[in-house]
Amino acid sequence: MQSQHGASAELLKQVIELEPSFAEAHLCLAQAYTALGLAAEAEAALDEAATLRPEIAGWVEAQRASLSPPEGAGAAGGAEARGRGGERGAE
Repeated sequence: MQSQHGASAELLKQVIELEPSFAEAHLCLAQAYTALGLAAEAEAALDEAATLRPEIAGWVEAQRASLSPPEGAGAAGGAEARGRGGERGAE
């Protein structure tokens, strides 16, 4: 799964290089970085999205909380959510 997130991050960086003002690409990149365990990079991508689209700054802050859960607390929730989706894929 990490290779998919890594590939996504690389593609999103290319999109951002071509269209730096595409805030949604920065948001998606933050999610990919979070999945890869790159919290600092995810924070930077969220900051850029909020700078580009100030009207979504409140939403970005809410995403920041969900993208960077406290250590230990987020792992259970993420595994639980993935488990439901993974069970269907395993059938």
